Amino acid sequence: MPLLTPLLSSLSAAEPPVPRAPADRTLELDALWAHLYATTPRPLTFSATTREEWQTWRSSLVAKLRELLGPDRPRTPLRAEVLEREDFGAFVRERVVYDTEPHVSVTAYLFLPKRLSQTPRPAIVCLHGHGPHGKDNVAGQSDGNLRRQRHLRKSRYDFAVRLAERGYVCLAADARGWGERSVGFFRKSATDPSHPFGGRRDPCNVHFLHAQLFGLSLLWLNIWDDMRGVDFLASRPEVDAARIGSMGFSWGGTRSMWLAALDSRIAAANVGSYLTSFREYALRLCNTCGSQLPSGILTLCELGDVAALIAPRPLHVESGLHDTGFPVEAAREAFATVARCYQVLGASDRCQHEVFDGGHRFGDGGAFGFFDRWLGEDA
Repeated sequence: MPLLTPLLSSLSAAEPPVPRAPADRTLELDALWAHLYATTPRPLTFSATTREEWQTWRSSLVAKLRELLGPDRPRTPLRAEVLEREDFGAFVRERVVYDTEPHVSVTAYLFLPKRLSQTPRPAIVCLHGHGPHGKDNVAGQSDGNLRRQRHLRKSRYDFAVRLAERGYVCLAADARGWGERSVGFFRKSATDPSHPFGGRRDPCNVHFLHAQLFGLSLLWLNIWDDMRGVDFLASRPEVDAARIGSMGFSWGGTRSMWLAALDSRIAAANVGSYLTSFREYALRLCNTCGSQLPSGILTLCELGDVAALIAPRPLHVESGLHDTGFPVEAAREAFATVARCYQVLGASDRCQHEVFDGGHRFGDGGAFGFFDRWLGEDA
């Protein structure tokens, strides 16, 4: 014990450690994300220079993305039903419901143009973006609400109507949590005293977390429903299953890109007001949500690489010159990756980037001519 006494005495008398200045430490999470982005390898970034290398890259990336998104969903018969039919002059609109997996049903509008002199017809999966009204937006349906009418007019959202008027069969379905499928999706507001968090929570983020508990992603659940939408279109006698396209802007553009990337039955795709980089819109701008991201994506590739999976099928990308949520510089950077892939495959004429003078909205109409060229009667 005498030997320990001087040691204990010196420890008790020692000066407390001097903390380092905050400048010597990295305290912010944003700095961690920036460091990880700069140092994490992305082994499936597109770098092919031959068709053989492209095929190996594509097969590898699709397989890895499917692992990230989650396990296959259980397939069930569609059991499609027509709930009502309305005549809009140039087309008939059916309100339909069909199943995508056990205990999961989708509500949708099916637009059947009266220009059915040549059948079967080309068809487009018309994908809505964020907004509680779901499929009603692409159907141009405002229910007389003036605010919604202004939004639809400003964003040019009613593209399913305009495509049906041009002779395309169109499917506009509600994504999970939107439109007729919104029951239980939104969380209580801050005005509700029973709310434990004192404010409304983003429902996409809440259900993203729920999906993670089961090894799933909300993005994959919606992609699955969109794939089953292709099944539904292919089952209709009015539709030429070899001429099915996809179209959407904003989150609808997200869905259109992923659907076309993972489902080769999409013969031509429009991606509107979405193409960018994960670095830009997810890390820097935080302009994303749990409906749009699979966990671990930046350990594989960037967003432009996912879009490049659509090659060599025709692809039309739209970007607003003044879209602050999806800056055009990031869109051009991502499209450069896409264009390199099409060039390797000798298909440069099949991809185009339309930059229009506007903000976050549907483009200036180039997509209609694009589909006429690649899916129309003379295609």
